[in-house]
Amino acid sequence: MKKIRESVRRKIVFAARQVIAEQGLLAFRYSDIAKQAQISMGTLYSHYANKEALVISMFIMRLDILVDLQSRVAQAAMTPYEKLITHYFCPIFFSRHHQQHNELNFLFSNPSIWMRAEDTLQLRLRAGFDAMKAVSATSWSQALEAEHLLTDEAEIMRQSYTLLSYQRGTVLMFQNPMAANHPKIEECLQTIDGLLRQLNWQEGTTGYDVKKIVTFCRTALDQYDSSLI
Repeated sequence: MKKIRESVRRKIVFAARQVIAEQGLLAFRYSDIAKQAQISMGTLYSHYANKEALVISMFIMRLDILVDLQSRVAQAAMTPYEKLITHYFCPIFFSRHHQQHNELNFLFSNPSIWMRAEDTLQLRLRAGFDAMKAVSATSWSQALEAEHLLTDEAEIMRQSYTLLSYQRGTVLMFQNPMAANHPKIEECLQTIDGLLRQLNWQEGTTGYDVKKIVTFCRTALDQYDSSLI
């Protein structure tokens, strides 16, 4: 029974992605999701009581995927510097190739909607963000432990906020169909590289393989797509 319920939930999420892509996150009709998923409205409501619950659940699913992705980045066969570039670059790469599938990005920029989530969803959101922070800390720790990064933790914290702000801003830019002059993927990598190089690195530790990083992100994106079908 649990597997059947989970299967229906995934079917609803996949249908919701299609409907939201066509109608927009703020204007989509709940009834069209039931129709797209080929289920009754009663079944839809039994899984998600309202639009907010559905969208926030979709966000949590995407957040879980990002946590898993960043955990794999930390374990990848890359240098500590390449791992940090990949850590900040992968969400941008995902957004570039998933324009209009923006429930994640909408919630990143509109956190007030979380207040409308039921308590259990809010707990899952907090757990997801805590997991993201822990994975990010691991990536920075690896560079410190390898003695490639020679900067103190206070400066790392400041620069990590700058990198995160750039990442989120670029993610949202790719999701905005009205935005002109979207940056090229190569430019995004160069910007992240430039921000990281403002820290104090051991000489010879800041090289990176563009092909390796893009291939990693593309493989992860393919796996992400199949996980929701």
